[in-house]
Amino acid sequence: MDMQKIIIRINELAAKKRQEGLTDAETVEQKKLYRIYLDTVTGNLQKQLDNIEVVDKKSNGGEYMKDTKLVIFDLDGTVLDTLQDLVNAVNHVLLQFGYPAREKSELVHYFGNGSRWIFENIFGDDNVTIDKLLPVYNGYYKEHCAITTKPYDGVLSLIADLKKAGIKTAVVSNKPDFAVQPLCKEYFAGLFDFACGEREGIRRKPYPDSCFEVLNKLQIDKQNAVYVGDSEVDVQTAVNAGLSCIAVSWGFRSVEELKKAGAKIIVNTVTELKNKIFSED
Repeated sequence: MDMQKIIIRINELAAKKRQEGLTDAETVEQKKLYRIYLDTVTGNLQKQLDNIEVVDKKSNGGEYMKDTKLVIFDLDGTVLDTLQDLVNAVNHVLLQFGYPAREKSELVHYFGNGSRWIFENIFGDDNVTIDKLLPVYNGYYKEHCAITTKPYDGVLSLIADLKKAGIKTAVVSNKPDFAVQPLCKEYFAGLFDFACGEREGIRRKPYPDSCFEVLNKLQIDKQNAVYVGDSEVDVQTAVNAGLSCIAVSWGFRSVEELKKAGAKIIVNTVTELKNKIFSED
């Protein structure tokens, strides 16, 4: 089966899952196809990222970001420290239904690929339990998504500086859109030109759909855009969208995990990120 047919079948199964649910055999098929897709992406990742690295070397580290007109940010773990509120919401639901709470050190690895993926990591193929807990989690998190959440130090001034320089900014997140919109409004009012989260009918990252939506909405060519994120999902998203990528190490994944995912450009501080974006030398 070629990749185009795999993607079509994944979409068919996803649509059926939302509408009427899947049989056990279809659930197994869906997971198998998704693994094939991700394995293919990972297999192509090194070559594509190497091409980005070559461009960077040719420019002596400066030309790489010289013509940036748009920076697309991931939300959780990149511009907003949402970890504790996410952990609290998951454990609230687990305890409510009689399951033991999980440690933050475990749950942090389950964030970044949508709400359902969190519970798939906990309950595996038990879709009955997941379907029971997920709406409760979404409802609770919607009302408690900004209790301890805060922007990472220096992020607000970075985005303001980008705006002053005429560079557009956007957010593409796998967090439900019902949380993305109020969080961006509360913490980044007027700073982002566009923001979107997971929505019905639009494939989430690492599919490039939302990145393409941003590029189209803001009328920016992809060669003039940079994607910034903190996870393997973000690295794959950038590659799938044909975007330059900067990974940040202060979020939900370690430097080692980012390197394993194929990230070639990793920054450890907001200052480093700013210098990379604005570098002209």
